[in-house]
Amino acid sequence: MRVGGRGLAGMAAVAIASLVVLAPATTAMADPALTVSLDPPGVDGANATVSGSAEMAGPLDWITGAEITATSRKHPGTSASCSNCADPVGQKATHFSFTAQGLDYNGPYDVAVVVSGRKIVDAFFNHAPVSTRQDTSFNVEVVPAPPANVTAVANPDRSVTVRWSRNTEPDLVGYQVQRRGPSTSGFQPVGLVVNQPPDGSTVSWTDTTTAPSGGQFEFLVVAVRPDGDGVVSDRATSASAGAAVSVPAPPGAPGAPGSGAPGAPAGGAGTLFAPGPGGAFTTGSPAPLDLSSFLATGGAPPAIAVPGGVTLPDGTFSATLPFGPKNASDTAGADSVKILGHSTSRRTLLLPVATGLLMCVLALHLRRFNRRVLTPPLVP
Repeated sequence: MRVGGRGLAGMAAVAIASLVVLAPATTAMADPALTVSLDPPGVDGANATVSGSAEMAGPLDWITGAEITATSRKHPGTSASCSNCADPVGQKATHFSFTAQGLDYNGPYDVAVVVSGRKIVDAFFNHAPVSTRQDTSFNVEVVPAPPANVTAVANPDRSVTVRWSRNTEPDLVGYQVQRRGPSTSGFQPVGLVVNQPPDGSTVSWTDTTTAPSGGQFEFLVVAVRPDGDGVVSDRATSASAGAAVSVPAPPGAPGAPGSGAPGAPAGGAGTLFAPGPGGAFTTGSPAPLDLSSFLATGGAPPAIAVPGGVTLPDGTFSATLPFGPKNASDTAGADSVKILGHSTSRRTLLLPVATGLLMCVLALHLRRFNRRVLTPPLVP
C-alpha cells in the first residue's frame, strides 16, 4: 500500500494532536523556568527563620506556592514545616518566609524549600506545573535551664544526698555534680555524670566521699545537653545555685564533737547548722535526753517502763518530786548516814540506842530488888 505525501502529512497532524491532548503534565525538581534563591538562615535561640525569593522565567508564567520543612538531623522524626509560605501567589515573582519557633532539640537542622509554579504553555502547549527545590541548614544551640531546688542533706553515715528538680529538655544528656570542700578553693566535678531519668519530677545522687573527713561542703548541679554541632560539650551547660551542708567529723577527728580540737561546731551534739543559699538544714549527733527544762515547765511526767512482775507504789508516787540543789552543808562523810536531808555519824546514832538499852536493864533490876526487899515473907 502506497501512501502519498498528503496522507503522511495527515497522519503526522493526527499524531501531534493526540500528543497534545493525551500527554501528561511534566514536573521537574529543578526547572530552569523557575529560579529560587535563599537568604542565610537566621537563628535566635530556639527559633530559626528561613526566607528567600522565587521567579518564573516566562513573562506570562506565575508562582503557585512554596513549602518549607526543617528536620532535626539527629532526630529525623522531629520537624517543623510551612505549606503556604509564598506571598503573593499568582504572580511572576514572590517572596517566602517561615520561622520555626521553640525547636526542642539542639544540633543541626536540614531545610528543604520547594517552590511551585505554572507555565502558560509547555513544549506541548499545556499549562504545565513546574517546581524547584533548594536545600539549606542551620544549627540550634541553647543552654539548658539551670537545675532548680537543689538541696544537700547529711545522712547518719556522714554521706550527703543531693536532690534537684528534673529538667524538661528532651535532649538533656544528664547532670554533673560539683563540690567545694573544706580544703578546696573552687568547685570540682565529683562522681560520674548522672543520667537524665526517663520520668519523675526529682533527681537524687549520694556523695559517699564526704564521710572520712566531714566539714562544710557546698554542692552545685550542672545540666548538660548537646551543643549546636549535636555533640556534648561545655558550650551547652548551665549550673544551678549552690547548696551548703555541714557533715559531722568522724569521732576523734579534729573538729569532731567531743574531741576538744579547734574547729569543733559550737553547741556540741545536736547543734543545728545553717546552710548557705539554697541549702538544707542538717543536724549533728542526737543530744543526750535532758528533762530538766521539761519538768520545770510543769509538763506531764514521762512514761516509765516497769519490768515484768514489779509493781509501782500506790498513788503517793510522783515522778516529779521537787528535789532541791545540793548544798555544801549536805555533804556527808564516808561513815555517815543521811536521813531526811540531815547527816550524822554512825557513832552519834548508836549512842542513844545504847543508853536506852542500859536504862531498860537497870529498870528490870530495880523491880526485882523491890520485890525481894519490900515484900514481907510468907508465914508458914
